Amino acid sequence: MNILIVEDDRLLTKALSVGLTNAGHIVYTAENGSLANDIVSDNKVDFVICDLMMPVLDGATFLSLLRSFHNSGVPIVVMSTLNNAESILKNLNIEFSIFFPKPFIIDELLNFVEQFNTKKN
Repeated sequence: MNILIVEDDRLLTKALSVGLTNAGHIVYTAENGSLANDIVSDNKVDFVICDLMMPVLDGATFLSLLRSFHNSGVPIVVMSTLNNAESILKNLNIEFSIFFPKPFIIDELLNFVEQFNTKKN
């Protein structure tokens, strides 16, 4: 799968990227929603992992653009330190597959991606 990680924490991005690449996925990374929007405009993305709080263009705004203009059906993993992140996304009518509150165990997220990929194939 082609997976986009949208996260401004470089260590978390690196850990997720290495894990997903080792599992055989093609990984794109963006440190904000604006760069992520450019990536989905120019590349086929099958799966998105996105933080909500980022500089330039926040995750909720990017996800809204993704759903409206690019790929309305792409699975989305949302991760955030915000306690009300799920409520924010539901109020904005942004569908997502699963929410991981930060901090989380990276292997749990990687396992979710692999389970989704197995079900898809």
